[in-house]
Parts: sequence; structure tokens; C-alpha cells
Amino acid sequence: MENWIIYIGQKELNFSEYFKQELSSQLLEIFEYNIEEKDILKKHFFALFINSDEIEIIENEDYVYTKIGILSPDSLNREITIGWKSKSFENKINIHSELTEKNDIEFFYFTDFPTEELKSYILKKGKSNKQSKEFQTQIRLDLFPDLIMKFELKREFTENEISKINKIVSENITKHFNTCYVSKFAENQIMFDFQIDTSNFNMEDLKQVEIVLENILSDFGNLNFAKKIEQIIIE
Repeated sequence: MENWIIYIGQKELNFSEYFKQELSSQLLEIFEYNIEEKDILKKHFFALFINSDEIEIIENEDYVYTKIGILSPDSLNREITIGWKSKSFENKINIHSELTEKNDIEFFYFTDFPTEELKSYILKKGKSNKQSKEFQTQIRLDLFPDLIMKFELKREFTENEISKINKIVSENITKHFNTCYVSKFAENQIMFDFQIDTSNFNMEDLKQVEIVLENILSDFGNLNFAKKIEQIIIE
């Protein structure tokens, strides 16, 4: 299974590698079961969010628990509680640092897990269509950080027009995301790879991405050849 956990913060978490593997895989498996959707990370952007500077691991009688965040496709971070337990350890507070493949481990969510709220993202088809002066647009950030801008054209662009499209995209993206890879316009699409530095990841990044993409679409609408465009979908 994919690792869907984003770690930030300066303090050392001291999680063993096996603990991190099981933390990611077990909680993803439960997540998919709860929202009744398999291979969720291939279709939508969700992530668990752990800040080492804020996390507090608390020992209970039968288990250990802590607060973390779960990040949804609209960049909203919700605080949730997760727990874990193992019969292999008398001192449960050491599980996260000492766990190996020889030990059993069980992870679980608490009742504050927002199942129905997160299900709503699966049911959505994406953002509502918007209409510029000349063409329709739609932005879906479910697959962030890898996005594709798809052009549905009434008539093909000239080479000069393609250069103007590339310039608008490049100037807007590099102004705000200097590590983002952007392809040139080819086969009526442009590809984006927003290379995330997890040590500096900010929950507002997704919202900023959406704003920049909307600015790009707005700039396209001001082009003197915008009537050639039927629709642009970013997903």
C-alpha cells in the first residue's frame, strides 16, 4: 500500500520503520473500508498529517493514542484521534520506537473520525463548472500533486498561440511554486507535478494551487483567440 502520511516538524518522532509502515497501511485499509472505496489514493487526494512539534503520545490501560490530522481534497485539515496496541509490549509507550516485524500491532481510529464528511468527497463529481466569457472551466484537485490541464478546442491553436499559452502557465506557476514541473502544451494538454517538500508542507498549499490555476484560466479568457476554446478541465 502507498504511504499517505505527511510528516512535518523539527522534533524527532523516533518512529521505527516498521511502525511507520504499519501505521500507514493499516489506517489506509480501515479508511477505505469506512468510506467504502478501494484504491482511494489513486482517485482522490487524502493524507494523514503528523506534526512532530505538536504530537503528544498518551498511554492508556490497554492502548496508546494521539491526535493527528486528516487532509481532504479541498485542503481542509480535520483533527482526529488514532490509537494502537500490541500484546508484545508491557510498556506500551515504547511501541512506536521499538516495534519490529517480530511484534504484533493493531492501529485504529476513534469515534471522532469524520466518516460521513469524508464520504461526501467521494460522491462529488468535482467542482461546479464555471463559465468564462468564452469557455467553460472545471478544476478538480483530487489527484494533487499531479494534475493535467485538458483543452477541448473548437479550432486548433497556431504555434504562436501555443507559445502564449505556455508563457501564461509558466509565469503564473513559477511565481508561486518554483519547484513545480510544468510540461509544454502538447496534444491539447499541459501536465503539472507539484513536488511537495513534506518537511515544509503547509495545509494552505492546495488552496493556493487552486487560486493560481483560476488565475491562469482567467488569463486565458483574455486572449484574443479564447473563442477557439470550448472547455478546459484541470484534474
